[in-house]
Amino acid sequence: MKKTIIILSFLTLIGTLWAVDVQFLYDANGSRTDRIIVPFSKKSYPSEDVIANSKISVYPNPTMGLMKVDITNLSDENTAYITVMEITGRMIWEKTVSGSVEINLSDHATGAYLMNIKIGKETSFWKIIKEE
Repeated sequence: MKKTIIILSFLTLIGTLWAVDVQFLYDANGSRTDRIIVPFSKKSYPSEDVIANSKISVYPNPTMGLMKVDITNLSDENTAYITVMEITGRMIWEKTVSGSVEINLSDHATGAYLMNIKIGKETSFWKIIKEE
């Protein structure tokens, strides 16, 4: 199961490396209702998302190495599980958090990374760009 998620995450990242971003809309039951394909420029990566009634902010993106993830309105029974993977699918960072966290990518190569944030049964996928 974990290998399948990593492979799907990798394929999602590869798909978004081309000049589009794919966003999904969900109803109150968590069922996907729509898929939106949004073209973007090099500097216009999403910085906010809402899953499981929690607001997620990621900044700066692109990053020079140090970035921050803020998760607000996280319920007492939920925590957020965050993973960061290289484009090859190798996990380079993971942590369970209950609020804000700083992620340091300074020791890693420039390029694209995939970050997954899971709260309860919902997952948010992020493309992180590390620049020099």
